[in-house]
Amino acid sequence: GILIMGGGDISPTLYGATPHSKTVPDDIQRDKLELAIIKRALNDRKPILGICRGCQMLAVATGGTLNQHLPDIVPAEKHSVDEGGTYENLTDAENGHDVLIKADTRARELLGKEKIRVTSGHHQSIKNTGNLFTVSGESPAGIIEIIEHRDSSYFCFGLQSHPECCNADFSGNENKDNLDIFFEEFKKALV
Repeated sequence: GILIMGGGDISPTLYGATPHSKTVPDDIQRDKLELAIIKRALNDRKPILGICRGCQMLAVATGGTLNQHLPDIVPAEKHSVDEGGTYENLTDAENGHDVLIKADTRARELLGKEKIRVTSGHHQSIKNTGNLFTVSGESPAGIIEIIEHRDSSYFCFGLQSHPECCNADFSGNENKDNLDIFFEEFKKALV
């Protein structure tokens, strides 16, 4: 299986866009390597879990595009600790937002909830999912937060948030981040 983790901005040249002034591509060689690995894993139907940048790479690898700077699109919704999308203070209680889980999706089946609270640290997000994925979770403002492969029998998910950071309950919210179920299901898919 393949676990694609977070990191810097993906080069907009890979999805045919002009760079935004706030876009800082991390490493074009990393981008190309991850794209090749993802395409091969998809072709071989290996289990895949993409987190943050990894979620975005799943979309780009299948023809999708990205929103390059969320503060321009949804300024009232907090997706990052700061405007640049850094990871400092990622686990602070005030950092995070709700995600609405769509009915009749594998994500809803796994989570058993229609709304969760997530830890968030990104300034980019998926704009279009690409041809193999469907949206299974969005922020209240409509930012794509969870994608899943159209074939529900194949374990292949992208999570825009950071379930590896904490499983905190923000502000007493009962809909706490419980995306760790995806790690459990990923392990099961590996056997």
